[in-house]
Amino acid sequence: MQVHQGVAHYRGVSGGVGAAGGESNMSISCDCSADGYEGAKFSIETFPVARKEHKCCECRETIKPGQQYQNIKGLWEGRFEIFKTCMPCYRIRKHYCPHGYIFETLQENISDCLGFNYTDADTEDDE
Repeated sequence: MQVHQGVAHYRGVSGGVGAAGGESNMSISCDCSADGYEGAKFSIETFPVARKEHKCCECRETIKPGQQYQNIKGLWEGRFEIFKTCMPCYRIRKHYCPHGYIFETLQENISDCLGFNYTDADTEDDE
């Protein structure tokens, strides 16, 4: 698992504010922590605009050309990995998991914490 923590990104994460800045002032936070996971030996975080389609590592939705996304590249446990996150998932993770997270587990963490699947397209309002 990759942990993300502060400026030093992990495949998962544990720690405070990410490299993209700002502390969260949300009153609700979920335990998305990556305590016990070793962080990346190194990582680079960017926010490019997609030139081709990508898949979000959290919701698995398509990041379409022209959309901005979070791109984290780094070395975890001797393996170079890249994680691409759509901006909606990035914002959810930033606000609800301010103390860290493990990549590819946001949907499960939010479901456990808040009791719903934020990626579920079927809502009661649609009926």
